[in-house]
Amino acid sequence: MRARGAVALIAACELLLAFGGAGTGVLLPDIQRAFGLELTGITTVATLSTLAATLFGLPVSAWIDQRASRVRWVAAGALLAGLSGAGGALAPTAVLFGLAWFLDGFALGVTGPVRSSVLADYTPVDGRPAAYAATSVARSAGTMLGPAAVGAVAVLAGWRWALLVTSALALAVGLASLRLREPVRGAQERLALGLDHPQEESRPRLAEAVALCRSARTVRRLWWSTPFTVGALAALGLFLPLYLQESFGLNAVERGLAGALAQPFAIAGLVLGAPLAGRLLAGRPARLFRAVSVMGFVSGGCVVVMALAPSLWLLLAASCLLALAGSVLGPGISTVLSLVMPARARTVGFAIAALCSLPGIALLPVMGAIGEAWGYRAALVALAPVLVTGALVLGMSGNGFLADLRDARSLSAALSGSFLALRGVSVDYGTERVLRPVDLDVAEGELVALLGTNGAGKTTLLGTVCGAVPRSGGGVVFSGRDIGALPAAERAALGITLAPGGSGVLGSLTVAENLRLAAWAHRREAGDRIAQALELLPDLLPTLDARAATLSGGQQRMLTLAQALVARPKLLLIDELSLGLAPAVVERLLAVIRRLHREGTTIVVVEQSVNLALELCPRAVFMERGEIRYDGPSAGLRERPDLLRSIFLSPGTAPVSTQAGPAVLRVTGLSRSFGGVTAVDGVSFTLRRGEVLGLIGPNGAGKTSLLDLLSGLDRPDAGRIECAEVLGRCFQSAGSFPALTVTEAIMVGGDRRLAVREPLAHLLALRAARFSEKAARTWAEELIELLHLGDYRDHRVGELSTGTRRVVDLACALAHRPGVLLLDEPSSGLAQREVEQLAALLLRVRAELDASLIVVEHDIPLLASLATRLLALDAGRVIACGATADVLADPAVLASYLGGDPRAAQRSGRHDA
Repeated sequence: MRARGAVALIAACELLLAFGGAGTGVLLPDIQRAFGLELTGITTVATLSTLAATLFGLPVSAWIDQRASRVRWVAAGALLAGLSGAGGALAPTAVLFGLAWFLDGFALGVTGPVRSSVLADYTPVDGRPAAYAATSVARSAGTMLGPAAVGAVAVLAGWRWALLVTSALALAVGLASLRLREPVRGAQERLALGLDHPQEESRPRLAEAVALCRSARTVRRLWWSTPFTVGALAALGLFLPLYLQESFGLNAVERGLAGALAQPFAIAGLVLGAPLAGRLLAGRPARLFRAVSVMGFVSGGCVVVMALAPSLWLLLAASCLLALAGSVLGPGISTVLSLVMPARARTVGFAIAALCSLPGIALLPVMGAIGEAWGYRAALVALAPVLVTGALVLGMSGNGFLADLRDARSLSAALSGSFLALRGVSVDYGTERVLRPVDLDVAEGELVALLGTNGAGKTTLLGTVCGAVPRSGGGVVFSGRDIGALPAAERAALGITLAPGGSGVLGSLTVAENLRLAAWAHRREAGDRIAQALELLPDLLPTLDARAATLSGGQQRMLTLAQALVARPKLLLIDELSLGLAPAVVERLLAVIRRLHREGTTIVVVEQSVNLALELCPRAVFMERGEIRYDGPSAGLRERPDLLRSIFLSPGTAPVSTQAGPAVLRVTGLSRSFGGVTAVDGVSFTLRRGEVLGLIGPNGAGKTSLLDLLSGLDRPDAGRIECAEVLGRCFQSAGSFPALTVTEAIMVGGDRRLAVREPLAHLLALRAARFSEKAARTWAEELIELLHLGDYRDHRVGELSTGTRRVVDLACALAHRPGVLLLDEPSSGLAQREVEQLAALLLRVRAELDASLIVVEHDIPLLASLATRLLALDAGRVIACGATADVLADPAVLASYLGGDPRAAQRSGRHDA
């Protein structure tokens, strides 16, 4: 009964406000004569009044949604309309009358979106077509009765008394509206989903509300259609009375009767349209939007007939058909808007629809100029294509309606108690869809592993949750709030923190400054937060005064994690947990994650090592090509060989190791210091042809610095390097040439093999240069096929995932056939099944190129199957060198590097719990 009473009051409000508005339109010729206004002056006043509604409607609607009662504003708008109408009736000058009309337009425009929003929250979902039809019928009834009644009063007592009558009715409506009570936003949607305890949704700020509404494609299309439909109908309502007076000599009463004649047909269309909309929306919604396009052509034809009609009766018949065609689908369109817009942003969404009419309102002065120059018939004919265009745009809105409706309903359900819920989330990078519609729920206090193939969309998914990556569709709910439109900074304030893969630090700042920056939002307790983070990651204590750029890759990774821990997040997102970290550090980090989980932090971990992830997390989510392929207990994922497979690297057996040949690289007493810190301290070793030398050590031991010295990127302070072969290098941070495509990057990597390297020859496209470039492209294609990069050959390197860039980096290093290949953590960023095939691939490369390899790697099973010898560093010094098994068993290596938990070191290969 409460809903019916509210609908009845809102319908009464619509009826009486339309009564006054339509009556004022009939009085325009009398007002024109009273103030001596030209036609351009009338259209200017009408434009200004509409501008008041549209320009102020959006910010005022947003303010109402945030701080005020919507139903109280409905009453206030009606009261303001009544007072301004009375002021217009008593105005002695055109300026004061224009000001009163301006205020009247302001009141009606602001309350329109609010009334539509309140009506949706009062009415059950399946009853909305009937409710919107009822208010539209009331509006049509007011439009029908208003012209005749106001025209009659104007004939008997003058136009000023007619305006006073309409003002009194508006004041009565305002007083009656005070009986309304504020409904709960989104209550009807959640009740329709079977949720017994609807709760009030949070009230968004303007920017968030706009983003929430525009995320639905249906809403965006409806907004685009508004300038055409509203502009055409507003111009028609303004010019039709003037056209009737000029062409057919009708007085005020006759014009009012002519306008009222079409309203029964509009009412009939609304009465027919409510059940029709209900059936179409429940069955085949696309037909509703196709019908809109058909009705648009019918309406355009009716306008042309009205403009060219030789008799009044033909004009009236066309007017009645126009009213029927234009109203029959109105309830369905209003219902569509209410269903796909989030309930907490619905008022703003309806206000934006009104704001979108501004370009259409600019049509009024144009039509006025056409009418003065060529007559009203020409102005009416010009309206027909505008009206048809709006209907066609509106008709295309149905393409994504079902998807938008599904997302809106699933988000409404997720708002009731979900900690983290993704509903239909999709992400596009240009024309490529990286995330297909993804649904995912994470309960409060869960520890979840997010696994998948390289390029599956794992990092993109984390970026979407924390706000770093804009979503193309769907929504994100956190702690019962839809945060899909919130910027990243506000999500961080809610307790969502991302520890990005690789380095996420500011290199020019010291470690301590990076930590203080991470604690900036918690300045009063920054010291305690930083101390707690350093307690969990004590390896950073000796580096507090060092610039972050001088740290090793693993140390920068630890600093990134420490920055995330400083925030004490409710939801911690960790991308590439073990990336670049020594086994001993990983062991400590696993203990940190378990401790945070016990203390109640919800954690989602992206990890390429299935062994580590399943050891840590009881639940696993596996992604492939932007879709979730598995979501369940971690133990169940081990039994899915169809998912845990290699994508890039072909399975196979490693070639039998050949006997080491003569020395190809000899290093003697190599040393290098940075700012008083010795990174490489007297390192000596020999590498022989065909040998694979593994380089291990804790983070900051000097491994990458040693490779920089060997490859010539840095100069030693002391020592000697003798090399008999061409060096190739894969870097720790893959992603060379981010602006080039994969094919182009590999060709650049093989530049040394070009037969013609003269730039001018290539610029002039000489024959020899073309053959040389063709050979380079052929070799690049062979490497692409070898590493299964065919799907990415035309993608830019900077757009690829971390693991895919790693494979491209390897291809670039192989492109110029090096005799000595330096690999800095080649497995980092690769999925575990790729890592398990990497040893065989590298040994095959060694055999085919007759090359020697130096491999820096933290994946111990990979090194054990690959390296013939190991060189262990700590603090820049060699602490062990010899056969792989002997070095891994060395007490110094165990203490400084491997740690006491063998599970932390076994990132690939078979792992028995």
